[in-house]
Amino acid sequence: MERGWAFATQIVGGSIAATNSISYANRVAQVQIEIEKLTGNLLALKSNAPDASIGGFAAEAWHEGTFNIGAKTVGSTNVAVTGRPGTEGALGRNNNGSVDIRIQTSNGVPINDYSSKYMVNAKETAKEQARPHRNGTGTKFDRDYRLNPSDQINDVKDISENRANNPETPENWKQGYKETAELSTDKIADGKAESKPLSKQESLDLAKEIKQGKIDLKKHGVENELTAATEVIKQAAKAGLTAAIISAIMQTAPEIFKAINYLIKNKELDPEQLKRIGTKAITAGPEGFVLGSLACTLQIKIAEGALGPSLQTLIFDSMGPTILGTIVALTYVTIKNSVLVAVGKMTAREMGAALMDTVIISSGYVAGASIGGVIGQAIGFTIPVIGYLLGSLVGCAFAVAYNIGKKRFISFCVDSGFTCFGLVDQDYSLPEEVLEDMGIDVTPITRTKVLKTEIARISFQNYLKNNFLETIEIKIVKRGIIGVNRVGYVI
Repeated sequence: MERGWAFATQIVGGSIAATNSISYANRVAQVQIEIEKLTGNLLALKSNAPDASIGGFAAEAWHEGTFNIGAKTVGSTNVAVTGRPGTEGALGRNNNGSVDIRIQTSNGVPINDYSSKYMVNAKETAKEQARPHRNGTGTKFDRDYRLNPSDQINDVKDISENRANNPETPENWKQGYKETAELSTDKIADGKAESKPLSKQESLDLAKEIKQGKIDLKKHGVENELTAATEVIKQAAKAGLTAAIISAIMQTAPEIFKAINYLIKNKELDPEQLKRIGTKAITAGPEGFVLGSLACTLQIKIAEGALGPSLQTLIFDSMGPTILGTIVALTYVTIKNSVLVAVGKMTAREMGAALMDTVIISSGYVAGASIGGVIGQAIGFTIPVIGYLLGSLVGCAFAVAYNIGKKRFISFCVDSGFTCFGLVDQDYSLPEEVLEDMGIDVTPITRTKVLKTEIARISFQNYLKNNFLETIEIKIVKRGIIGVNRVGYVI
């Protein structure tokens, strides 16, 4: 029971750390989806059109995609959408002065509209942004923000302001230049998130990559900022502290109860009991921190898609954090035992036996945690820890049952000679003592004689006489346990 509880406390720390980090991992996955979507939208623009034409559409896809990536990064639900060729409506390309990019709420309520122009130079860009409406009233893009290349933005504003104030500028153009001077920008934004600026040259570079059918967004500075080393370390440290506290509490809880029980019975505290509490708290805390931080880091990498889509789906399952915490704890214990084997404090067979025990206990814990979660919800607890604690108890009970079953299993192997596919080693060689009793000469092993200090002894004369009767000695050799998961002959 104690072994089951001790291992369960390690799993609980990692599981709860993973549970608390699931919202962050979900944001990581959402950002990654937007990055992949941007890549797909850019590659969909592949055609035989000139680079300048493809580059203009690529700029719209770029600002739409990088805004959405930024929105998911900061946790905003607003989205950017671009107009589609051959469609009607405000975002339809069939309408004169249609919106190129719109930022809207998740319900489709418009927030900001943008006209995007990536012309050959700032003069042409300003001109296209300032065009009057073809029906002669107002401007083509009305009060839409004017989205321009980052390397032209300052010149576009200066040119537009000069032409708006120039008496020689036609009257029907002055309003358009005035709006362009006031509303020009090199990124789209909603006050929470914003797109990444893009220069004219970068739009042409994107066009070339699109034609080649290969886009490297990292080269253009687009990557998942939530998986940056500093952010991962910050989240892992937070998760590690949570796991350390929970592991320390759960490991010391039995000892604290014992100390209280001792105090009630004896009217005093047991110093040795207090030492054990302190020792367990010291050892459980660091181990819990390691397991919690590892579980969180692994969770973030899985959410990013680094280990494949199957695991990416698994961690967002209701039992995902528990399974992840169990895997991390199992791996940690195995690595620790490997080190003990390397330094000679544990044999390889003992490590194998420990691994088998750990796998069985952890499997019981996962099953127990699932049952515990259901029980916790059924009795009205909304705190996840309750489910984990109940699961720990169920898992520990399973471990006790497993230990009883294991003893019966070993007894069965003793009686039947079953090896359980090599897990139990059936040794049929006769021990040296049995061979000697059978009268078989045994080649002695060379031994080093160690000098001993002789101690003076007083000799007593024995006046008793013994008569020895000749008898036949019979010894029965039987099968029994001679090592860890090892069955052989014993006397």
